[in-house]
Amino acid sequence: MPSTSLMLFTRDLRVHDNPALRAAAGADRVVPLFVLDTGILRSDYIAPNRAAFLTGCLDDLDRSLVERGSGLVVRRGRFVTEVARLADETGAEVVHASADHSGYAQRRLRELGDRLARDGRELVLHDGLTVVAPGAVTPSGKTHYGVFSPYFRAWEKAERRTPNGAPRTLTSPRVPKGRVPKAADLAPGDPAPELPEPGETAARKRLASWLRAHVEEYD
Repeated sequence: MPSTSLMLFTRDLRVHDNPALRAAAGADRVVPLFVLDTGILRSDYIAPNRAAFLTGCLDDLDRSLVERGSGLVVRRGRFVTEVARLADETGAEVVHASADHSGYAQRRLRELGDRLARDGRELVLHDGLTVVAPGAVTPSGKTHYGVFSPYFRAWEKAERRTPNGAPRTLTSPRVPKGRVPKAADLAPGDPAPELPEPGETAARKRLASWLRAHVEEYD
């Protein structure tokens, strides 16, 4: 029987240099998932600018996954419930995700890990959101640096993971995809007129352009 993993996208909406996606792609079949968490949608955090940027990033991520033979599954509801339900529907043995570091993110990942364990499944978290994982650089006897210069010197010496490329192909089981909502469905109102173009594809183009033309001017 083919192995199935679930790739849970949260903050890290990219296919390049994504350790969680790379690990999930090691299974015979992978189910890429993003949950529109009602715990966040009902808060003051969602505003027109954020909604426009998020939905644009999700559209770009879906296109990138489709190009590789898969596609983004979108669910809306309680975060833990929706992830566990899809894992059960698809028979995914393991859920891969990027480790996160805000209080809310850590709480819901802990709750998800507990729920999956009760179901006989596993949550595997991967570093990858930052170059050096938060908490990896701390002074002796303290929780954090109070001055930037010694922090930066320690950060430069810290071990860093090796970047990796995007998976060339992904195989997914048949499952209803859902849809990426319109920004106005998440936060009514007009976003700012000059938001940067959302998504990894546009970000990589901006980076390439800056490296070609401006990096030598950067102090």
